[in-house]
Amino acid sequence: VVSRNVFNQESQRDYESFTNGYSMHVANRFYKKWHSKLTQASLLSFAGNDDKIVSLKSSRKIMDVITAEDKEFRVVPGGHAGVFAGRKAVDYVWGASAEWLARRSN
Repeated sequence: VVSRNVFNQESQRDYESFTNGYSMHVANRFYKKWHSKLTQASLLSFAGNDDKIVSLKSSRKIMDVITAEDKEFRVVPGGHAGVFAGRKAVDYVWGASAEWLARRSN
């Protein structure tokens, strides 16, 4: 992983444009393929507050793509993989996911 502090201001803008553009490309492909199914599906989305791979801005774009009324976006402690596998994941993601699913289960 390349640390963000090695980028100068111009390359930082290029990097952010690339990651935002790539994320939107993936989101658009996802949207086209699954749109009709996702309009009725609930969504709980997490983003790491220290993610060096996917910015919060890019992560939030999923909320624009998914048209379901029951959707929620949460920023939690951790980096890219740490969101689900880090030591704080049990408290901030696993438990929250279980509660969220339980409220929607029959």
